[in-house]
Amino acid sequence: MVWRLSPWRRGPLLLLKRPGVALALLAAAFVAALPAAAAPQFLDSARSAALHHQLAQGCAATAGLQVFAPIAFTAPTWSPATPVGPDVLADRARLVDRVRAHTPGLGEPAYTLYTTLDAQPVGRAPRQKHATALTVLGRDGFADHVQVLQGPSGRGLWLPDTYAAAQGISVGDRLTLRGYQGPGSLITGGASASGTVTIPVAGIYRDLRSLPDAPFWCGEKELYRGRPGQDESNTPVLATALVDAATLTGVEQRIGQNGIEGIEVPVARPDRITSRQAKELADGIQRAIATFHADPAFDSGEQDRFGFRTRVDYAVHRAELVRAGLLPPVVPVTAAGTLVGLVVVAAAAIFWVQRRRQELLVLAAHGVGAGSLGLKAAAEALPALLVGSVVGWASAWALVRWVGPDPVLDASSVPLAVAAAGVTLVVSSLLVTGVAAIRCRALTDQVPAHRRHRVLAALPWELALLVAAPLVWQASSGDRQLADDPSHGVGSVAHLPARLLVVPILVVAGAALLGGRLGVWWLRRSSHRSAPRQPARLLARRRIAKEAIATAVLAGATAVPIALAAYGASVNGSVQDTVVAEAELHVGSDLVATLTEPAPVPPALAGRATMVVRIDGLLVGGYRTDVLAVDPATFAQGAYWDDRIPGPSLSSLAADLTAGDPPTMIATAPVPDGSTVIDWTSGHSGAYQVKQVDTLAARQGNYPVALVDRASLPDELLRYGHPQMWVRGDPVASAAALAAAKIHVYRVERADEFYNGTVYEPVTYTFEYIVALSVLTGLIAVVGLLLYLESRTPAHRRAYVLLRRMGLAARQHRSALVTELAVPLTVGLVAGLALTAGLVAALAREFTVDPDSPPGTLVAVPTTTVSVLIAAVAVVAIGAASLAQYRVSRANPSEVLRDTV
Repeated sequence: MVWRLSPWRRGPLLLLKRPGVALALLAAAFVAALPAAAAPQFLDSARSAALHHQLAQGCAATAGLQVFAPIAFTAPTWSPATPVGPDVLADRARLVDRVRAHTPGLGEPAYTLYTTLDAQPVGRAPRQKHATALTVLGRDGFADHVQVLQGPSGRGLWLPDTYAAAQGISVGDRLTLRGYQGPGSLITGGASASGTVTIPVAGIYRDLRSLPDAPFWCGEKELYRGRPGQDESNTPVLATALVDAATLTGVEQRIGQNGIEGIEVPVARPDRITSRQAKELADGIQRAIATFHADPAFDSGEQDRFGFRTRVDYAVHRAELVRAGLLPPVVPVTAAGTLVGLVVVAAAAIFWVQRRRQELLVLAAHGVGAGSLGLKAAAEALPALLVGSVVGWASAWALVRWVGPDPVLDASSVPLAVAAAGVTLVVSSLLVTGVAAIRCRALTDQVPAHRRHRVLAALPWELALLVAAPLVWQASSGDRQLADDPSHGVGSVAHLPARLLVVPILVVAGAALLGGRLGVWWLRRSSHRSAPRQPARLLARRRIAKEAIATAVLAGATAVPIALAAYGASVNGSVQDTVVAEAELHVGSDLVATLTEPAPVPPALAGRATMVVRIDGLLVGGYRTDVLAVDPATFAQGAYWDDRIPGPSLSSLAADLTAGDPPTMIATAPVPDGSTVIDWTSGHSGAYQVKQVDTLAARQGNYPVALVDRASLPDELLRYGHPQMWVRGDPVASAAALAAAKIHVYRVERADEFYNGTVYEPVTYTFEYIVALSVLTGLIAVVGLLLYLESRTPAHRRAYVLLRRMGLAARQHRSALVTELAVPLTVGLVAGLALTAGLVAALAREFTVDPDSPPGTLVAVPTTTVSVLIAAVAVVAIGAASLAQYRVSRANPSEVLRDTV
């Protein structure tokens, strides 16, 4: 058996004598295994990111389990045995503890009581009889989460400042509370409560509606802000009074007023939960809901009033949908990266044959066939390939955790990554065997048909890739949304079509191969031209021309990862900028606060805020239009704009508002250019000179929007509108500045929350992946450079010794080496960036997930990525040339002519 012979038995150890070859094989296996192992872990990381984003955004209270249960303090006449009062609350608390014990992943519960009561000041009539009703909310610890304006003084009721001011109530006043079931009441139906309770006012706090929503109150946001659309209904949003839970329980018991209990059980660690744990938690919550329904303490005969709210099941389905949407683009990117890595493995096998040629000739002379020599190559390469695959898998795991969408990975992704790395190891071993065997045929009696091979090599088969690119584009789907099963209620998630990755890969690969073929042809022809006078340039030119194929391969191996990295960075930046622009244009700025009354811009926001009065539904030139009355001097400071948006800048538009008589109005279509009339009240109107533009901020719905100088509108119309403050910059800091300035805010809109929970959240994951993968597969160029240097070392050593005897200085030889390496690397860099520019120019309009929303694609130039690539190429060229010069300078002239390997 051939395996028993020493050359094969000692094969795994023989490669240690060739560290350059071992390192090349290891690096090649690493490059091949890394993308294959990274793909399943990246998909799981993206799924975790979508899961955690869904659980974190909005309200932590509703991310787990939120229960709304009626609580009666008077047993109904039709069921006198129904449990009522504090005993029911205690039973429910025990039930929640039992549910948490059997549902891992749920955190500490919070209990809230709320009801609707009428409050009458003791000793005098209320100022506003129609606005005495209150939503009374009982929750322990509330005092630490409000902004105290007066008090506190003992135990009692805490009133919002807006209600207290309207009724003329101060701390220390006493209120008579009684049941209320009128408009806005949370309690409807049943007998009216007949008792009353007198309670002191213990504190006055800043109305929660005038402040950003704090996490403590997010589960009760609909109590003090109202349900969606309630502003437009005839149901008022009542002021919210605060009290501790025990006091409210006593009040309800004495009055006989029913109420509602809210139980909030959040997810224990929403930022660390894995997808598998989330699925188990979702199933546990469904069992918990069934447990609540089955428990007699929960059932008071009003099942239609019971409510449950959870986002875990929704978040799990949405995360799975995100993963499914990422599969089409991730698979071809991974396949391309793995394939290029396998090409480097094949190149390393050829290099092994070159470096082991002397021994292989001896074995071939003893009758060993090409197949057996291929097995010898696999035996020697296996340790390096194994180590490279293991390092590739470990690096993929580390990189996904460090720079992936989310560091939390489910345990199920680990065996998939190991299996992917194992498959690449097997394929790499078979590839080394096959390539080495084919390469060794020239050393045996098995001589290939050279003519047939020359004909095949001459065919420009790479043109098939370029021809396939437009065909794949036409045949591939351009859908930007992936829909889920309607029963899950998730809707759809956005993803850019896979053809935006597949087609560029085909174009880059085909162009690199075609450019390499043309480059080899040009280099061989240019070798006959006049030689340069400088010795270093002459030496570099002769070496480049002699090794034309190696030079072209090195240039192509540099161009491919650079093109894909720069393209991915450009698409990623463009998609992010475009999504941000769409959100900002819809809202108007980073933060738009609708105020209860006009207010000056606080000093803390000076230079980045502006006051706007929004008047919806005015008739402008026969079209119903939303008119924004702005201050031209400050509007461009507070409103969002990007100079990449087509058309005039916002500053120039604001300046135009102050020019002309009649005054100028800037409007979007269909409001036409020219003179027009704006009708604001019956019998009142104003003339304006309209300048039509394509895009303006704060366009909502299908109505056009118009900008006018606030000074050109009468005060009666400005009073009809909604005063708003538009602020650029960090919305959290801006909201805090508004609160510190004691500006009463009715509603806040933030651009960074506009797409929360919508179809747009996972869009950029794919291109973050391709950028990282392309940068990592840039190691291909380094590995190719290593192979090139190792293969050229003997020739460089012999040439250096002889050239030194002929008077060539060491610095001239170093300059020749730098030129020899810098030329293909620079050509690859320029070609890669040129391919990127062409692809972006051709496909830019596709870099948006919502083509119907303005402003269209905002192309981002990946300056940082390009700078890093240029610096990397320079460092690699200089570093590799210095290393090669160091190695050849240590040659012993007396032994160099015997260097035949």
